[in-house]
Amino acid sequence: MAAIRGDLSVLSVANLVQALALDHATGVLALQSGNDRRALRIGPGGIRLVRGSHHCQRLDKLLRRKGRDSFMLTHLSREWMLSEICDLFTWSRGTFAFEKEEPAELSETGPFAGIADCNVTSVALEAARRADELPRIKEAIGDVRHVPIRTENASGLEYFGMDREAVSEVFLLADGVRPVIHILQLSAFPRFVALEAIYRMTRGGALRLIPPPVAAAA
Repeated sequence: MAAIRGDLSVLSVANLVQALALDHATGVLALQSGNDRRALRIGPGGIRLVRGSHHCQRLDKLLRRKGRDSFMLTHLSREWMLSEICDLFTWSRGTFAFEKEEPAELSETGPFAGIADCNVTSVALEAARRADELPRIKEAIGDVRHVPIRTENASGLEYFGMDREAVSEVFLLADGVRPVIHILQLSAFPRFVALEAIYRMTRGGALRLIPPPVAAAA
């Protein structure tokens, strides 16, 4: 069967995926915006990422790295998949092509194989939340060269309604020397998750942002 093709300026990814899910369609949705190509698998259990952005290369390295238990690697894979799909739901430009396939024909390869499918409605709500929250986070953090430092309140670290592992990791990376941009690069978690952790810990008083050294700011 020929692929169903269209333009994302006419039909957004979020609306397209929800329409396919309501129609109980199964298959692979290929998406392209400029040089960015991604793909979603749509099946009876929901949606999953089968091809992510180039940022997922970092996840591939993490999955091959020793020292993390299987539960943590599964957790990281799910966080990355959710973030990548939420990002896709914000796309307003590009093209799509949907190829129908039977559930038994859908492949299970790549870093997200074996990860439970995401619920379409839950992803749509989370994508909307992140899109609403991101401008506030960026405004609060300001320059990504700012350096987060731990405060006297850090001894009673809370998790601010966020994933415990993400908050703990970002807190450890905030050593008073690394700027925000370096923490985002070093964190095993997706960029939005790490940014939100810095934002919430700053608002909660566990971290404080200071300007970068003069040499770095020059």
